[in-house]
Amino acid sequence: MAENLNLLPDEKIISTFKGFNLTNKRIIRFSKNTFESLLLEQIDSFHYVKKDYKILIFLSVLSILLGVVLTYSNSYRPHYELMIMGFVAAIVLIVAYFVTLKEALLINSFNSYIAIKAHGNNMSEMYKFVNETITQKELLKK
Repeated sequence: MAENLNLLPDEKIISTFKGFNLTNKRIIRFSKNTFESLLLEQIDSFHYVKKDYKILIFLSVLSILLGVVLTYSNSYRPHYELMIMGFVAAIVLIVAYFVTLKEALLINSFNSYIAIKAHGNNMSEMYKFVNETITQKELLKK
C-alpha cells in the first residue's frame, strides 16, 4: 500500500515492516481500514512485548502425569482410557498456549503509541526496523 501514500514534501520511504512504512519524517501505515502515523521526533521508546500463558504448559505436563498415575494406580487392571484422556488434554492445552501467544513491537511517544504485531517475525527484521528508525530520528536532530 506504499504507493497510495501521500508523502510530505521532501519525504521518502526508507523501510517497510509489517505494513508500516518508515520515512525520513515519520512511521506511517495507511490501508483501506486504518491510518496510523507517528512523527519520528515524537518517538520516546521501543518495547518488545510478549504475552504468554506458561500455566497452560504446566497444566499439560500435569495432565500427562495425572493420566499415567491414574492409569497404573489400579494394580489389577490398568485403565488406559485415563492415559489417553490425559494425552488429549495435554495436546489441547499446548495448542491453546500457541493460539494465545501474543508478541508486539510498541513504539511509544508521550501521548500515543503504535503496536506492530510481531508474531512469527524474524527478530533480525524487527531489530533492523528499530535501528533504521533510530538512525532516521538522529538524522532529524542534525
